[in-house]
Amino acid sequence: MFDHVTAAFPYQFPISNLIRNLKYQKHYASVRPLSHLAAIRFERFVQDLPDGLVPVPLHLERLRRRGFNQSLEIARFLARYFDVKLDWRCVEKIHARQPQTALPAHRRRLNAKGAYVLRHAPRMRHVAIVDDVMTTGATANEIAGLLHDAGVQRIEVWVVARTG
Repeated sequence: MFDHVTAAFPYQFPISNLIRNLKYQKHYASVRPLSHLAAIRFERFVQDLPDGLVPVPLHLERLRRRGFNQSLEIARFLARYFDVKLDWRCVEKIHARQPQTALPAHRRRLNAKGAYVLRHAPRMRHVAIVDDVMTTGATANEIAGLLHDAGVQRIEVWVVARTG
């Protein structure tokens, strides 16, 4: 459902360590340097800036445990850096499912299916979904489908790192 993916880096050392430490060790201080490095790469690779950014939401339960949504924090930095809108409320994760990292590739799509809802249509024609890591693209595809159905014409995905 999305038009293009831009990954700032491959998911390998040292970026993989920064992301893991951010997510699982709560190294919140990693957000700024990680986001800044990604912004420099996006600046180089992205031809046409989107009207705004939509971060991948966390389920409320996971957000409470972690204390922050790493995708939202990265998107906040990128929105300021590129001077574009940030709509972090248009998509919500309504089902707490098994983390995608715990699943084999063939099960990730089913795991993401129906986990998200659109709370309101973003007032943008061109958006970039922002996430920290992309493996199979199942999460981005699910969110892109919601945005597409709401009338968003062009949907990109910006990730700090991509596996494989």
